[in-house]
Formats: sequence, structure tokens, C-alpha cells
Amino acid sequence: MPDKLHILIIDDSSVDELLLLRVLKKEGFELTHARVDNAEDMDKALEQDWDLAISDCHMPCYSPEKALEQWRASHKDHPFILVSGAIGEEEAARLMKTGANDFIKKDNLARLSPVITREMNEFYERKARRDAEKALVESTEHYRAIVDGIEQAGTGLMMLDQNQVIHFMNGVMVKWFGDQQSKFVTDAFDSRMIDEVLSPINDIFNDNKLRQFNASFDNETFYRIIATPVNTIEPHAKVLVMMQDISTIKKSQDQLAFLAHHDPLTGLPNRLLLMDRIQQSITRAKRHNTSIAVLFIDLDRFKNINESLGHVEGDHLLMLVADRLSTFIRKEDTLARLGGDEFIILMEDVSSPEIVSNFAQKILATFSEHFLLENNEYHISASMGITLYPEDGNTPEALIKNADTAMYRAKVQGKDTYQFYTADMNARTLEMLRLENDLRKAVDKNQFELFYQPQFDIKTQKLVGMEALIRWFHPEKGMVSPADFIPISEETGSIIPIGEWVIRTACFQLKEWQKNNDGNLTIAINLSPRQFGHHHLIPCIDEAIRQSGLAPQCLEVEITEGVLVEDVQAAIAILEKINSMGIKTSIDDFGTGYSSLAYLKRFPINKLKIDQSFVKDIQVDSNDEAIVTSVIRLGQSMGMQVIAEGVETEAQLQFLIKQGCDECQGYLLGRPVSAADFAEKFLK
Repeated sequence: MPDKLHILIIDDSSVDELLLLRVLKKEGFELTHARVDNAEDMDKALEQDWDLAISDCHMPCYSPEKALEQWRASHKDHPFILVSGAIGEEEAARLMKTGANDFIKKDNLARLSPVITREMNEFYERKARRDAEKALVESTEHYRAIVDGIEQAGTGLMMLDQNQVIHFMNGVMVKWFGDQQSKFVTDAFDSRMIDEVLSPINDIFNDNKLRQFNASFDNETFYRIIATPVNTIEPHAKVLVMMQDISTIKKSQDQLAFLAHHDPLTGLPNRLLLMDRIQQSITRAKRHNTSIAVLFIDLDRFKNINESLGHVEGDHLLMLVADRLSTFIRKEDTLARLGGDEFIILMEDVSSPEIVSNFAQKILATFSEHFLLENNEYHISASMGITLYPEDGNTPEALIKNADTAMYRAKVQGKDTYQFYTADMNARTLEMLRLENDLRKAVDKNQFELFYQPQFDIKTQKLVGMEALIRWFHPEKGMVSPADFIPISEETGSIIPIGEWVIRTACFQLKEWQKNNDGNLTIAINLSPRQFGHHHLIPCIDEAIRQSGLAPQCLEVEITEGVLVEDVQAAIAILEKINSMGIKTSIDDFGTGYSSLAYLKRFPINKLKIDQSFVKDIQVDSNDEAIVTSVIRLGQSMGMQVIAEGVETEAQLQFLIKQGCDECQGYLLGRPVSAADFAEKFLK
């Protein structure tokens, strides 16, 4: 693969372009690039030579099929990689059949680097092979030119007769093995070369058939061998042996094989490899009448780290945890990461539950020592569920499922502990049912409360509105984080009554505040995916507006990018209804969903909210600064207001002011607080 790649990006989004470039440069790629989004610009761009193309799948004015057709017309065999955030498997398969080399979802851009490396290496391997095969069928009058060309490509050539005498070696072969021309192969090469390369081609003088295979003499350098007869008339019969160093390709293949069975973040075995190892352990345990243990480890309150420090530090913590757990693992045991903050330890040859219990206590004890994140000390605990074979299951799936159940029982009992699985456990199901029931009752029992975070005009820092954020004060568990109950309520459907309560409460509260304050203050509420698509959404909003007496323009609803692109036409219809009511709409966490900008202009949106993950690294990461600046200019050019969330430092605020952002919210100016505290702090 060349030192610097020339990449053509086919996408209608400059923001996506910046994100792709950031991923590639982070992976160490040196590159030049251009971006096109229509057939005319594509034709102009294809007048140049490109190494590969990266194409979006959903551009309203330019289809990936057309882009692929134009690309193949001038770059017949160069890689064409599809990248999209909203595409089904059938569409991806169809595009692959038309000639695309691979498909990557935009929420899994970690695959982009290995895919590019693989496709470019395979491209150059195919190219070298075609060159070699073409050279072999050229007439003898072009023989020297062919040999020189192959040598320049780094491919070794050697010609042998049927008596195993070497008649020719090109410069590459001489460089690898020394000048052995006119010698018998037994005198020229060691036994490894003879066994791996020459012995497999001995029969070529009998059947006159081409041979292709891979070989290695030291398990470090790998060669692709192509051997073909070039003269079958005795006594002049000869065979031409071509050797190509494919060590880099083999390394990439090994890396891909590793990634298929290992977690890319921690390097630990993934679920696929873990399941295989558990099955092997079960087979051995059954044969020797022994036991094994599966320990399911889940970090407590890991979401708090992600929410407070961001996903980068969250990933850093997961790597630190993996390193710390690895110190406890015996050679015969396995430590794996299932995903998220879940780890599995497989213990072989367990003689008693007491040994597992002692081991579990040591694991939990290691979490008492702090973890260093952003030069600060953080403490995090873990909950653990344990299953034993054969008592708790006789398949990998059963052992993991029941260990997961036991882990949730440990969570319920206060976290930072472990539980052995028992037959009467089904904690996860019971917990979801209990939580679902509690959520349905919580509205009637007044267990919910809205907190309000102020939003300010960024230049004058005058209060212009607030965002309503739900809090659940459970009678037994205290305040339950929205990150814990919102996903469950979304899955079970209880989000609908909860969301309706939020809409009503927010409207009545703002109307009450407006009696003695600015009547132009607005209140923003978040709509979940399920709530946004529910048939009662519009009637619910209309009823809340009418009953509270709140002016429609004082209400703003926030929807994430992902919700909008799932069903564009349905989303447009819903937004148009909301817009016709005089209610404002905004896209929450803008920039994280990779939605097409061509779609964006079709949505009746009043405001863009820049995600806090981009705001966080302002004045630290130039790419994030560029993204924030682009979003501000994009929104304002389309007649939208732009608000930045997560503003926590004066430097961030000043940058946003300089770039002309309209509004902001964040801990620097005001944290979410109860209604009473909000009135006291921000309305007096």
C-alpha cells in the first residue's frame, strides 16, 4: 500500500467528510482527498488517479449505483467502499453484488482502517498477479522486458529444468537467496526451501499444470508461489517459479482474523471466541468429570463515567479494567469482554465453589483501588454473577445467561458484590417487570419530577428558556437515573404515559412562570423514538397547549437525528403537523447521527443543538472546532437557530460567541435544578 493514499469521498455532507478524515488521520493514514456529490463533479474528479473511493449510500440527488458505475468505468479494480448510517442488509447486499468491495455502518467506523488496509493490499496483490500471469504468456521476444518489470515489482523469478538445475534467477531471487544459478537445488537451498517450495512442484513435469500455493520457511516471511511449465519438450522442459513476498498481506489477514475473535478496544477474546472456549472447557470437564465456572462481571455506574467524562475516558477505563483483571487470570483460564462494560472470566478445573468464591472476592477487592482518568482518581465497583458446570447449565449459552441473571441479583442487592446462580433466580426478567410496573405507577404516585436547565442568549447571556429533564424519585431506590429507566420504558412502552406527563407538566409550569416573568420564555422537551412515532403524540401536545394556555411558540420539542432518518417521510409528516401548530422543533445531539444534510433541509426544523461531545473538546481538538463551526454556519444558512449544550468552561463559551452561535446551556451557566430552585436562581 502506498505511503499516501488518494481518496475520493462521495458524500453530500461536509460534516461527514470531516468525521471520516478525523477517523482516518487518527489511524495514521497519510492522504489527499476530494469530495463530490453529483455525477458531473464525479466525471471531473475521475480525470485524476485515485486509490479508492468511500461512498455514502443515501444521497437524494446521486445514487451509489451511479457513482459505482462511473468509478468502475475508469478505476476498474480499485476498491469502492460503502459507508452509511441508515441502510438495510438487503440494500447493502445488493450494492455489494453490483461491485462494491465492502460495507461499513457509520456507527462502527473502527472497521474502516482494517477494511482499507485489506482492500488496498488485495488490490495490489491482484494487480501483481495479473502482471505476472500476463508476463508468463508473452512471447519470448518480450521476455527480458517482462522479467525486468517483475523484478521492479519486487517479485522473484527462478527457472529450473527437470534435473533440478537452476538456469535463471532474477535480481530479487538473488537478493533473497544469493546467486545460485547453474547449481542443483539441493546444493543451492536448505531443506526448508526444498520442502516448502520445490518438492510441491516436482510433478509439474508430468502433468504440465500450473501450481499456486503459499509457503513460509520461518513463520515470519510468507511467499506466494506460482509455478508453470514454460517448455514441455524434453530434454529442454523447464519450469518457471515466481515468488512474491506476501508477508504484509498475511499480517493483515492475521489481524482481521484476530479482530474477528477479539474485542478491538481491549484485545480480549470476544463473545464468539469465548463461546468456543466454553464449549471446549465443557467437553474437557465432561471427559474428566471436573467442573468449570463462568463469572459474569458488570461495572457499577459505568454510565456515570461516560456521561461525566465522555466516551473516550469511558473506553480508557474499560482498558484499565481489562488490564487489571488480566493479572488474576491463570494460563488455562479466559478473560473476555462481551461488550459495553461486561466482562466474562472462564475458570477451568474448579474443584469447589469455595475456590470460586475466594477468587470472586479477590476480583471485587481489586476495584477498591482507584483508577486514574484525566489525572483524577475515580473509584468504580463491580457486580458479579457466577455459574458452575454442570449444575447451572450444560451449554455456553445457558451458563452465560444464568450468570447474567445472578449478576443482576447482585445489582439488586446493592452492587459491589457477587451472587452464585440458583434455580429460582430470574432477576433480570423480574427486575424489568418490577421496574415496568413501578414506572407505570410512578406517574399516578407523583414520583416523577421535572428539573430545568436554563438556556441563554449567548451574546447577552439573557435567559431565553429552559430544557425540561425528567427525574424519578423511587420510594425505595431514591433518584433513578434516566439512563437506567428511559431505555426500559422505551422498550416496554411505558414511555408513552411518562412522556405525556412530561409534556403536560412542562407546559403548565412555564405558563405559571410567565405570569410574573418574560412571556417569551420557551421550554424544550425531549421526545423519545417511540413517543415521536406514537399516534397520540399530536393530540397530547394539542391538549397540553390548550389546557395550560401556553402560547404554542413557547414550546419546543427535541428529536435526535437517528429518529428522523429511520423513516424520513413519516418524520417529515409528523414535524409538519407540529410546525403547523406553531410549535418549534429542534434536532438534539446534532452531528452524532451522520444524517444526510440533503435530508436535513427537507425537515421543518427551527433549531440545531450541537452535541456536547463536540463542545467538550473545543480548543483541544481542531477537528471538533471545525465541526462546531460548520454546524453553526450550516444551521444559520438554513434559517435555523443553533444552540450548544454541555458548555462547561469560559473558553468554550468565548469560542462559541466568536463563531456566532445563538444560544447555549451547560454547567458553566446553570445546572438542571428543581422548579422551585429554578425560579429562585433564574427568574428573580
